[in-house]
Amino acid sequence: MPADFAKLRLKHHGDPAMMEKILQMECREKTRRKLPALSAIEGFRFPSLAVAEMSTSEDAAEIHAAMVAQGAEVVDMTAGLGVDAFAMARKGCRVTAFEIDPHTAEALRANVALLGLDAKVVEGDSLEWLADEGAAVVDCIFIDPARRDSKGRHYALGDCHPDVTAIMPRLLGRARKVVVKTSPMVNLNELDAYGAETVVIGTRTECKEVVFILGSEAVAGRVSCMTVGAKPFVLDSAREQTFALPAEGMYLLEPSPAVMKAGGEVRIEGVSKLHRFSHLYVSADVPSGFPGEARLITGILPFDKKNIRSVRERWPRINVCARNFPLSAPDLAKRLKITEGGTAKLYGTTLKDGQLAMIVAG
Repeated sequence: MPADFAKLRLKHHGDPAMMEKILQMECREKTRRKLPALSAIEGFRFPSLAVAEMSTSEDAAEIHAAMVAQGAEVVDMTAGLGVDAFAMARKGCRVTAFEIDPHTAEALRANVALLGLDAKVVEGDSLEWLADEGAAVVDCIFIDPARRDSKGRHYALGDCHPDVTAIMPRLLGRARKVVVKTSPMVNLNELDAYGAETVVIGTRTECKEVVFILGSEAVAGRVSCMTVGAKPFVLDSAREQTFALPAEGMYLLEPSPAVMKAGGEVRIEGVSKLHRFSHLYVSADVPSGFPGEARLITGILPFDKKNIRSVRERWPRINVCARNFPLSAPDLAKRLKITEGGTAKLYGTTLKDGQLAMIVAG
């Protein structure tokens, strides 16, 4: 059973050593899934619960590090706990990590030494470094603008700190490549004016973040989706979108959340969409590396009274989801009077001709 950290703090109030021990215990408990390696290292120090909760996951940090050439000179302008700086230093990058909060910078410096990494920690405001016209150009700037303040949580880049939309000319003037980590709720077009390449990162169940890459190496307008544990998947918005009606024996393809975040107008080579506003695709075969779930279509029924009864008879137990459909998944299951479960799925969706349909796929 997880410890009750509030009770522990109340019990040991006034004992700084115990309060620090409780903090480390709570941080490890709350980050063990996203920071399994770091949280297991004895002596690794978390400066605060807030910094621990806002840190990059170890999986995402490895993806970020892969965006930077081995041995590159990197400036992390918003280091925080330092997970991204650690990943880049491990691949041989020469990292300078800025952290404005003294307590966090102290912990970061101690953790760099503990991990045996070649990284320089600078306590101070990285915007002052950016404004120094005499400072040298580096290979890469990595920046993760703060999205929380006293006013709450922010998604637009102009509301975050620092505002990268305001300082982008300076960033591009100081680095050959700029990597900006942002919220999964960000507008994907916010940095189009600077020729940004976009990488959407997520797990198989959730979109986690959006990263913009800028500079001479960026491919303006390209959108790539990274699902942790899978190969990157490039979405080409320049391709002509095709639409098709489903048929039994075809595959129904449901992309990962990272692909869904990339928007309804992206094109995936070798597959056709069911409808412009549906994140469901069909194909005769499963494309190599498709980032999502592929299921063989075993039934297609128009959404009408006759087929609602037919579903109950043929599939009394089946999982239900809704994509571009007037009913939510729970409401559709209630309407069908079926019990959810098993391995097959019933998708309530809209086809390219505007007809409502129920697609069963195993």
